[in-house]
Amino acid sequence: MPLSDEEKAAYRALVRVILAAPRAVAADIAAECGLGLSDYTAIETLSEAPGSEMRMTELALACGVSVSGITRIVNRLEGEGLMLRAHSPGDARGTVAVLTEAGRGSLERARQAHLASVRRHLLDHLGDLDLARFTLSMERAADSLLHQYVRQE
Repeated sequence: MPLSDEEKAAYRALVRVILAAPRAVAADIAAECGLGLSDYTAIETLSEAPGSEMRMTELALACGVSVSGITRIVNRLEGEGLMLRAHSPGDARGTVAVLTEAGRGSLERARQAHLASVRRHLLDHLGDLDLARFTLSMERAADSLLHQYVRQE
């Protein structure tokens, strides 16, 4: 079944935002504190996890990247002293990423730049949209896509 004109317009607008917003936010964060957007996302995600640690596969899923992608991010951040890897407490074969104090400090420095950028480039343009319904719809779509994507890696 073909897309209606309204569905086609919605999809095209979403694709444009998906492509443009991360670049704009990434540029703002990099200019303000030198972190890449994927680095910021991984650090922020870990900061919100219990004990500031997550299994690598869970972190990949939460950040919307592949397992190999999160491995590269964690390698880079580990080299900068912002994260470290440890054996999973419940599974000796598993590995967890752990946020360090330096990583927490980096997050605090970057947080204001990130928030201001997201608000300016995205949230200020949503007007009276039902944000809760929009978020639920986007989470369902992302979960469906990401579970499939992460499993394939």
